[in-house]
Amino acid sequence: MGRKGFIPIKTQEKMLRDKQERLGQTTYNTFGTLAKIVEYNGSTNVVVEFQDEYKYRITTTYNYFQKGWLPNPFDKEVCGVAYMGLNTWAKRNGKVNKIHDVWIQTIRRCYDKNTQQKSPTYKGCIVCDEWLCFANYEKWYKEHFYQIEGQKMCVDKDILFKGNKIYSPQTCCIVPNDINTLFIKSDKVRGDYPIGVRIAPNGKFQSCAGIKNLKCATFDTPEEAFYDYKKKKEQHIKEMADKYKNQIPQKVYNAMYNYQVDITD
Repeated sequence: MGRKGFIPIKTQEKMLRDKQERLGQTTYNTFGTLAKIVEYNGSTNVVVEFQDEYKYRITTTYNYFQKGWLPNPFDKEVCGVAYMGLNTWAKRNGKVNKIHDVWIQTIRRCYDKNTQQKSPTYKGCIVCDEWLCFANYEKWYKEHFYQIEGQKMCVDKDILFKGNKIYSPQTCCIVPNDINTLFIKSDKVRGDYPIGVRIAPNGKFQSCAGIKNLKCATFDTPEEAFYDYKKKKEQHIKEMADKYKNQIPQKVYNAMYNYQVDITD
């Protein structure tokens, strides 16, 4: 009858041989990152180090190592450019991380061709290196988030710096949906006329296309229609800034008050 805790000599010898043979072995995980066994404490206790700039380590089994089932938080899993980073999660215990969903949408706007076909205004947009790591994005989001009752809160890149194409901590802000929609452009459906202008049934040019609750006016030229739109749109933005003045960051309020609509928008 065997003694508790006793390991037969042959078993010990096999474990030693396995350790000598397997220590230092390398393989690639499912994302093509090279991984190396740096500690071997038995087939169910293997320490693997990824051979990239981060040198992240995980404890796994030798079977998983052989199959490449080795999760690395620095693998660029999203659109081939973005990764999770440390101390965060996308889904846990059946709960979805909503900030992760917002981040994923941002990455796809900039790097997913199918998304850009549906929303061509995002062509040429990029995400800064810092935000290609979700852990960094999540930290910024939590530090800057605030809630306005009855409003969906959105990350906006267009208000602080007009014409901005970069999602970054310096260029983005969080605003209520009422404000966010003020700066959304519909290039795909605009046609050949300036922003805010469309052809009227009588063949003249109509202003204020896309501004809710504002009466449209008609003009003989698209330029005249645009300048009517420009005046009303800028006034509308100022009114919205005043409506939320005590709830939005001061820099957002200032940017809205200084915002100018150009005919080339």
